[in-house]
Amino acid sequence: MPHLSESQLQQAQRNLQAFAWLFLVDGDHLNIPSHSLKKYEAREPGYCNASLHAWVQAFRQPLNGKLQPDFFLKLHRDMLAFLSPETAGCWKQNSSHFMLNLTEKYKWVNGVVYKNPGINCSKDGFKQILNNYFIDTAKPCHRLYFKSMHNPPLDDFHLFHIPVGNSLQLGIHKGRPKNDILVSCESTDLVDLSHKIYHSGFEAKLFEMLEDPQYWCYFLAIDKAQLLIRGDRTAVSTVAGNTALALFNEYNKELETQDLTPQQKISIIVKLIQPIDQYHLTTDGNIRSCYGLLNYLLHQYQLPLTLLNNPNCLDGYSNDQVVTEILTGQQRFIDLVLNNKLPFYHQAVSPHIIPQGIPGVSLELLNEFINEVCIANIVQVLKQKSLEQQALKQKLFLPTKLLFDISSSSSVQGSRQVYQALETAPRLIFNKALYWNSRQQHQFTDNKNSTQELIAAADELLSTKKISLVF
Repeated sequence: MPHLSESQLQQAQRNLQAFAWLFLVDGDHLNIPSHSLKKYEAREPGYCNASLHAWVQAFRQPLNGKLQPDFFLKLHRDMLAFLSPETAGCWKQNSSHFMLNLTEKYKWVNGVVYKNPGINCSKDGFKQILNNYFIDTAKPCHRLYFKSMHNPPLDDFHLFHIPVGNSLQLGIHKGRPKNDILVSCESTDLVDLSHKIYHSGFEAKLFEMLEDPQYWCYFLAIDKAQLLIRGDRTAVSTVAGNTALALFNEYNKELETQDLTPQQKISIIVKLIQPIDQYHLTTDGNIRSCYGLLNYLLHQYQLPLTLLNNPNCLDGYSNDQVVTEILTGQQRFIDLVLNNKLPFYHQAVSPHIIPQGIPGVSLELLNEFINEVCIANIVQVLKQKSLEQQALKQKLFLPTKLLFDISSSSSVQGSRQVYQALETAPRLIFNKALYWNSRQQHQFTDNKNSTQELIAAADELLSTKKISLVF
């Protein structure tokens, strides 16, 4: 099916008009009043309009040549158009941080308990952060800060690199200093360590705090104080820009590999998108900009968009887990647009959570987003799948003469020849079963008929077992 029928198009448009807003919220948190679309818009007036406009503008720009950091900055500038120009479309000027939540977190403020439900981290993802930013890194300038929210408070812990002679020692500082532990940038304040990286309880202690709902873990990437303490006076914005350039260069290099599978392409995209978010290269709007860039790149490589239930998985899930979330989100998008399956959670949320229209967004802009982003993507995906099916058939269906020769032969050698030829067809594991089943069911007594039967069986399999839109 290389294109949508008129009835399919109309149904897809109706579904998207009702549920396009899901691209603007965290689907996992829809039953939490503070996470409704109206609350998002109320906290940041203009958020919805700017986000959809940014998506449309990005999708109007085909990727010609290599992807450059300037494209991300333009997307970020459009995403945050409702904020001041000092923060939109610029690399961050100062240190920034975000929380890593393995569990739901709690805190006490004036005797009142507050709950933060934003789980954005996994154990594997946390280990990946430790390796990438603290252990296996040539230029460490990051910090993990475990802040006690206990009542009464316990000790805080800071994980960072401490100057020891001419080298940097990774360790943990324990205590609750009057001021931020790194504000003074004096090495004498930083040597009171309770654990070292080689200490047997190092990782266990970190996970103990990470799993404690009353310890809040903050990740500070490109920490200005870390730069200063090692004598590096480079501006944070310069470090952020250089980091971005290195990430984009590596991304472009990896995509030069030929014959990448869809999942391999997604994995390469994640290796670009997730560090952009984790480094927090911009002051604000990191997740929404990365989410937009992620879907833009999926579209550029003829892959379905992904409708993530929890875009914040980019913060602290492992690469493989993020890939899984993307694949699941792709099927969710396909179900909504192609299969007329409304989001599985729409009946489980309170009716007032589902908005009637998107606040601050005109019908014209909504239709541009639906048609130029969502519908354009699914039409492109269908076309690409049609081309792939034709290519697969060309590899699957052996030349007629060869089929005649083999079908007229009862020799084991002939069977092996077919088996080996079918084995070369990419991603069609069932080709082998198709051939063997056909050979068992048909004695190939008539050359012409047996060839037609094999092709008919293959056609039926292609159309029914089918090459799914799930990659």
